[in-house]
Amino acid sequence: MSIFKRLSLTWMSRLDDFVSEIENHEALIEAALKEHAKKVAEAKVQKRQFDYQIQQYQEKVLSLGEQKADWTRRAVELAENDKKSALECVKRSNAITAKIETLNQNLTQYRQAASRLSSHIERGESELAQIKQKLDLLKARQVSSNAVKNNSFCDQDNLEEVQKAFMNWEKKVSVSELINGCDNEVDSFAQSFEQVESEQALTKELDALVVAAKQNDSYKKGG
Repeated sequence: MSIFKRLSLTWMSRLDDFVSEIENHEALIEAALKEHAKKVAEAKVQKRQFDYQIQQYQEKVLSLGEQKADWTRRAVELAENDKKSALECVKRSNAITAKIETLNQNLTQYRQAASRLSSHIERGESELAQIKQKLDLLKARQVSSNAVKNNSFCDQDNLEEVQKAFMNWEKKVSVSELINGCDNEVDSFAQSFEQVESEQALTKELDALVVAAKQNDSYKKGG
């Protein structure tokens, strides 16, 4: 086999596999569902990182605010007796103010990013739920469709064969009943009278036997 023919067969085989994979809708949807869930999970991890960074910025701003208050207090205390030191305290207080402003700007940006990410996650989870619901629904419909398709009672030919089998079986049993004298229907009403009459006849016979036995005993005693 030439190398070109081998390559052609290899590409055709891959193409067949690809087409087969494309036709497997359920597998494609489940793969997309898995990828979508992965992206949502990654977004949640990123959101937790944003929340942590926001918390760090907030704590830093509070700490710097306390430092600023301390330098401001010191500047006021030293203003009369040590003006040079007081001015240094004011300088440091202002430097901290600049840091706080920068942190607040960063904090605002992080909060905005976290808010957008939260909306993205919420939308992603909603889409994920919709995909899962639709996939489950289509699976259920497919199972129901296959069940109806494969059920024998939906096949008219099979139904006719079953009816024919019942008819043949019934004919065979009827013939057997005629041959063996089992065709007569049971009359329960007449049967109840016959049972009573039979018991009455047996009772009379028993009474006669008892009377006969007593007469025999009397005869023996009298003899």
